[in-house]
Amino acid sequence: LGAFVYGIVYTVWLKRRPWTNSIIGGAAGSFAVLGGAAAVEPSRWLLPALMAITLFLWTPSHFWSLAIEEQFYLVWPALMACMLLAWRSKGSYTRRLKIAMFAIVATSLGCGRELTDTSPQATFYLMPLRAWQFGVGALVWLYFGSATSDDTSPSHRTAWIHRWLGWSGLGLIVGASLWFDTSEPYPGWRALLPTAGAAAVIFAGVRGAEGHASRLLS
Repeated sequence: LGAFVYGIVYTVWLKRRPWTNSIIGGAAGSFAVLGGAAAVEPSRWLLPALMAITLFLWTPSHFWSLAIEEQFYLVWPALMACMLLAWRSKGSYTRRLKIAMFAIVATSLGCGRELTDTSPQATFYLMPLRAWQFGVGALVWLYFGSATSDDTSPSHRTAWIHRWLGWSGLGLIVGASLWFDTSEPYPGWRALLPTAGAAAVIFAGVRGAEGHASRLLS
């Protein structure tokens, strides 16, 4: 049953059509887990059932994140190339990239903030309305990345500040995951909290802080 649903119903018929395809794919994968477990040890049902449920619940968010990631890999380089070609005689590449990132962050954040209350699902799932978060990470690298940094040997105090920022950023991410719930519209301004935390973790990483939070996450 799992092979039929996955190979025929999901892959051939539904995969490129309705938005529910990832849910159906998750169900197909869950049936495969149950079928394999039944063939090996039919009397053991609890663990296979828990694994099947976990797979089913994990699949939609997994494929959504992959979709956002692939859009990022396709759209972002093309956007940067167009921007650099359009401003060929207006300053260095780094300066033009910084200006473009600020424009993307401001536009995307502003539109996302306005649409969160009226269309929270679209704001959450559409990549252009989340592009400001990519832009924040890019700005951290452009301003503090190793290629542009002059502080190659930070003092003990500076290194301690870098480590503190990294762990504080991780705390912001964890705090946001515990604080926000479905009763509050997201992303909107609430996304600033985990995004700032992620920026702090990236900052600690690119500054080479020993024992920083990004090393724990890598």
